[in-house]
Amino acid sequence: MKKMMSKAKEAEKKKVVVVASKKTGGGVKGSKGKAGAGASVKVVDKRLKSDKRGQKVAAKRAQKAGRGKQGAQKRIQKKGKKGGR
Repeated sequence: MKKMMSKAKEAEKKKVVVVASKKTGGGVKGSKGKAGAGASVKVVDKRLKSDKRGQKVAAKRAQKAGRGKQGAQKRIQKKGKKGGR
């Protein structure tokens, strides 16, 4: 009986697990290679791209929250619908 109880207590004890993060190499940030033959390459502003991506995410989030389009995007769309003055 005593042995059974001690075994049950042993099972209840949490086993200590050590978690360590491994440092990996940084790598070299080089060019992404050349485009394929006959491909048209367009050089764009990195900041503009990230801004566009951010707007896309914001719009998606707003739609999920049921707010629709907001802020500058809403104004831009309204301008387009009014027509040229």
